[in-house]
Amino acid sequence: VVHCRPADRWLDVATGAGFTAAAFAPLVAQVTGLDVSAAMLQQAGERARAAGLANLVFEIGSAESLPFPPASFDGVVCRLAAHHFLSPPTFAAEAYRVLRPGGRLLVADTAEPDNAPEVDAWSNHVEALRDGSHVRNYTFSEWRGLVLGAGFTLEAPEGVRFLTRSRVFYRRRG
Repeated sequence: VVHCRPADRWLDVATGAGFTAAAFAPLVAQVTGLDVSAAMLQQAGERARAAGLANLVFEIGSAESLPFPPASFDGVVCRLAAHHFLSPPTFAAEAYRVLRPGGRLLVADTAEPDNAPEVDAWSNHVEALRDGSHVRNYTFSEWRGLVLGAGFTLEAPEGVRFLTRSRVFYRRRG
């Protein structure tokens, strides 16, 4: 459970066609969807208009250089996209920067099991062959380290693990 409040402002990083942003919109005051692809943002905008979601805005931008001032959001979500980021540690630091003290980061992405380097190598190789924009599926320990290293505290345990998918909540200190 994300514990959204009606007055919250959330950022959906790498929103793509806006499915996650649209899911959050009825729960909060405003959702900003960010993506590097103008074509994806166009689809997201069409989806929001068709659903009558007036509290969604979409902006072009990168996960590693969020175009927002510090402490702009109550929550940041990134769903099924971080394995495409060139620098997840920079994304984590940027998410921390744009969150208000006590704000939450939700990361839901594919992940590799800890202590299985052969599975990690094979899986990332296959994903890179399947999708040229794939950079890396990180392990649970790697994710924990890079996000905690950005200043977050772990709010929920490793959460849900379905095969190699993880969902973890982190809270900004302060």
